Amino acid sequence: MRYRNRYVRMLVCLGLASCGACNSHGAETNLGGDTGSNGSAGRGQGDAGVPGKPDPADGGNDSDGGGLPNPSPRAVYLSPADVSTAVNTSKLELWVDGVQGDLGVANLEALAAAVSVVTWPERQTIATDVTAVDASQANDMRAHVTVAPAGTLDSRWYAIVVEALPIGFQWWNDPDSRSQKVARFRSDNRPAIAWVQRCDKGGVRHLSVHFSEPVSSAAARGTSVVGASCEPLAGGAGPVVSAYLDCSTDGEVDDITVTLSDDATVLVDKDAWRDIGDNCFEFVPEQLAP
Repeated sequence: MRYRNRYVRMLVCLGLASCGACNSHGAETNLGGDTGSNGSAGRGQGDAGVPGKPDPADGGNDSDGGGLPNPSPRAVYLSPADVSTAVNTSKLELWVDGVQGDLGVANLEALAAAVSVVTWPERQTIATDVTAVDASQANDMRAHVTVAPAGTLDSRWYAIVVEALPIGFQWWNDPDSRSQKVARFRSDNRPAIAWVQRCDKGGVRHLSVHFSEPVSSAAARGTSVVGASCEPLAGGAGPVVSAYLDCSTDGEVDDITVTLSDDATVLVDKDAWRDIGDNCFEFVPEQLAP
């Protein structure tokens, strides 16, 4: 079935052998998100989005190695993660886990109708082609919705938006919610700080800084923190998506500024940390550099 309006053209594929568009599976996505994340198991969550989940095709890009919760029935996640750059925009996707067999055309239509792509932060809707693929047509038997911008995107921030999940679906890491989620992204290479995590343990403040795309290990080691005395930890030799630092602490939490480059710096207000348990906290930037 094909639907057209000013902004969206939607093709729903359900057990149709001749539907070549249904047999694609995005292996080059980044990770999926919240206005406030970039895709590990504890990924930060702000007012507008949801933490991401590694792409099923390539094992994901979960930099901290954390385990993922078992999928709940009709558990949905976004790809890419919130605050992702260098994104393959033909692979903006909404995935469904925890389903045995096909979702059916009505559920696919409801999911596809909830997804859009907008400029960020203006939230101007752009034209997209939306393809919904049921489990029996997907390479890995997972139903999903792919959203592809109809034209070339400019060098700026956009967001994939899910207004609200249909009844019967839930966010994979937030089973009590069907509310709006947003994943902000860019198609160009412009590394940004996607989220920051701190864990206060043993008198040491462990800080991990997660990037919107892989950067050189030298750039990662150059990550600086103003407002705390921190020492970078040794990292790998190749491109990395995170930097790790140990910071001294007197028990007080202060405002800090974390910088990767002139174009990638965030101010973390001491009251902006989100408690994720086990004496660990996360921060995801609300404001992004143009």
